[in-house]
Amino acid sequence: MIMKKMLLLTVLMGSAGAQAQPAAGQADCLVDRAGQPDDATVVWSGACQDGFAQGSGYLQWSRNGRESGRYEGRLVRGQMDGAGAWQAEDGAVYQGGFQQGVWQGRGIHVDKDGNKLRAMYVAGQPSGDVEQLMALGDRYQGAFAGGKRNGQGSIDYARGGSYTGGWKDDLFEGQGTIRYPNGRQYAGVFHGGLPAGSAPLAPAENHALVSRDSGSKGATAISRTGSGSPAPFDAPYGALSVEQQRTLKGYYRILLDADEPPYPAHGPGELVRAVQDLAGVTGSRGELHVEVQLDAAGTPIAALVRRAPDKELGERIAQLMMLVKYKPALCAGAPCAMSYALKLRI
Repeated sequence: MIMKKMLLLTVLMGSAGAQAQPAAGQADCLVDRAGQPDDATVVWSGACQDGFAQGSGYLQWSRNGRESGRYEGRLVRGQMDGAGAWQAEDGAVYQGGFQQGVWQGRGIHVDKDGNKLRAMYVAGQPSGDVEQLMALGDRYQGAFAGGKRNGQGSIDYARGGSYTGGWKDDLFEGQGTIRYPNGRQYAGVFHGGLPAGSAPLAPAENHALVSRDSGSKGATAISRTGSGSPAPFDAPYGALSVEQQRTLKGYYRILLDADEPPYPAHGPGELVRAVQDLAGVTGSRGELHVEVQLDAAGTPIAALVRRAPDKELGERIAQLMMLVKYKPALCAGAPCAMSYALKLRI
């Protein structure tokens, strides 16, 4: 019986062509490098057999004094094999089946942003029908290939509404049906995410940059990123150009040319300036994403802080958003319930 032991495995600088798979470890206890760079080191908590790490335990990779990867599960001849869990340096996690060091079988992958994909993995890639839950609440079930939605599938949007039909590279493609929150539907042929014949639409980044203008003697100012805010801050929706309106609708995948998204009655400028003032007081910096759920009359019924530099700022902005007057969404000619999102980089 081989006793379990803790081994500090150092990098093996093998000669060219010595092994098909890069490895790390002492000569009597090798492990697959698992994509780690040559200067990374690893700790293996389990047993060794026939010159390889073997059995159950954990691998912990480090580089420059920082953890760069971790695996808990089973190794066969130094490779991840069987049920296990891998965590990458950026916080992404995979839990499920492995075979000869790659994801194989049923598993769940959660990326660094919190988007979750439950799928059958073949040679490290999700294949067939999957369940995808996005960090912002959208839920997709259907075909997946090449790392994207491809084939037939259905999605429920956190902001309201759903789509069932064909997909190509994460966009509506072929025959499909949109179901609005007010119960109305649109069925037709789509191309590139829009009804066939529609002009292509490429939305800008859905956030503005709120910054302090150091050249204004401490005064605050609102600026915009290179891709920028898609519309003037202090204009109501009806005063926007057709292109500005279409760009805003691009954030709501189910809204078509005759539809309208929810929007602050006088534009988002009031909210943006409130965030700016609060951030100036608290010194908060980072991403802010707060959504307010509106009923068919545009009345706020709930607010959700998706991301905030600090909890207090997020809660205070959520309270402010509940007090704002909004224009309701318009879906297939009738008012409908949807959420409005404020996304800012402070």
